Amino acid sequence: RLAEDHTHAALLADAVRAIDGLSLRQPSVETNIVFFEVSPHLGTAAEFCGRMKQRGVLLMAENAKTIRAVTHLDVDREQIEYVCATLAEVAEEPIGAKPTTTARSAYA
Repeated sequence: RLAEDHTHAALLADAVRAIDGLSLRQPSVETNIVFFEVSPHLGTAAEFCGRMKQRGVLLMAENAKTIRAVTHLDVDREQIEYVCATLAEVAEEPIGAKPTTTARSAYA
């Protein structure tokens, strides 16, 4: 089961790499934990996490610019795909914009 969590973390890391304004803190992801940084033009990590939470995705702000995401047994493939798509969506929206999607229950 842990191998599936690691696969999901790798998918999440790939999504982060592809999004302008987000960057991985580590060059590769070897576990089910992904740390990434938020560029200032996207707000603080806490603000970004807040916008994700409005869409049903729980992430943790480690400090002003770093976010921690953990994949685990309660996150399935469909949910991780939702998380990846939602990261891109939130990164493209102006700060303070209303969510354009309906919140779902997904945690990373």
